[in-house]
Amino acid sequence: MEPVVINDTVSNNKGGMLKKIKMILLILIGIAVLFLAACIAIKSYNHSKYQDEFYVQQEALEYMQERYNEEFIVMYNRGMGGAYNYVQLYAYPVTHRDEMHKIEIQGYYNKWGKLDFYDDYVVVRLTEEYEAYVGEIINIYYKDYKFFVEFHGEWITNNLTSNTELNDLWKLKPNVDYPLPVIYIYLSPREESNNKDKLNEFLNTLQEKKYRGRVDLWYMKAQDKFELAERNNWSDIMRYTDYDDMVTYFIYSDEIKGMENK
Repeated sequence: MEPVVINDTVSNNKGGMLKKIKMILLILIGIAVLFLAACIAIKSYNHSKYQDEFYVQQEALEYMQERYNEEFIVMYNRGMGGAYNYVQLYAYPVTHRDEMHKIEIQGYYNKWGKLDFYDDYVVVRLTEEYEAYVGEIINIYYKDYKFFVEFHGEWITNNLTSNTELNDLWKLKPNVDYPLPVIYIYLSPREESNNKDKLNEFLNTLQEKKYRGRVDLWYMKAQDKFELAERNNWSDIMRYTDYDDMVTYFIYSDEIKGMENK
């Protein structure tokens, strides 16, 4: 009987191949660990930079200037911490430092620990144009009044391009592509407050003219209270005016819903 010959070459080749695979796996694991450690270090470093309020403001201003090709000034910084993963700033264009042109800027930390910025300057800039558009409609039905337009939204996105115009909004979906506007209308005591036909015609015209949003209509009972009606002084209006003097309507593309407090 002839002896069995074991092929040591094949066995050695298999053993060597397994060693190479293990070595490659160890190298890959090492690279992954180093990469993860580097990511953590970069994120920690970036995050630490944003603890400096001045640094955050400078980055926000650079973002705004690049997006709009304008100069801005940060008025104050509401830095958020703890459970909040964003910072909040308020700024103005250098050409208009008033309440109507106040811009909200939010910065959210991305996976690298840097801030991605979002702002509402587009709708702030459109407010005057929107007021002119709505004002022409209001003036058809009422003569002795004050009114203001504000865009309300719990979120800020950059869905709108920096060069968005008012006519562009009619092609978009309100409360999805941009926050809903609100029209605050204050009627003086000299305006009649019980003409339902005129009110319905006014609301229908707004709907036909593509307005989508809320309408707050205040019937002021005294002239001195009417004089208090100014932009962003809600607390004063509520202090000196009965809430029952207001009616609210919501205008959609297919219907108008009303909530009367009178």
